[in-house]
Amino acid sequence: MDIELPSDLQDFLKLLNAHGVDFQKSYREKTVDEMDGRPVKIINLKNLLINKKASGRYKDLNDIEHLSQVDD
Repeated sequence: MDIELPSDLQDFLKLLNAHGVDFQKSYREKTVDEMDGRPVKIINLKNLLINKKASGRYKDLNDIEHLSQVDD
C-alpha cells in the first residue's frame, strides 16, 4: 500500500485534524523528554488516545485499551 503525503503543509494539518487532534493544540500540550541527551517532543497521552480513537483501526483501538491504564 502506497501512502501519498500531501504536498502542502496546510493539507497535512487538515488531514491530521481529521483524525481527532488539532495539531496546534496538540503541539502546545506536548511532552518534552530527553533521549540520548537530546530533547524529544512527544504527543501527550490524552491527545494520543483521541487520535487513536478517531482512526478507528483495530490496532489503535487495542492500543487504547492498554494505554488507558498508563498514568499521564
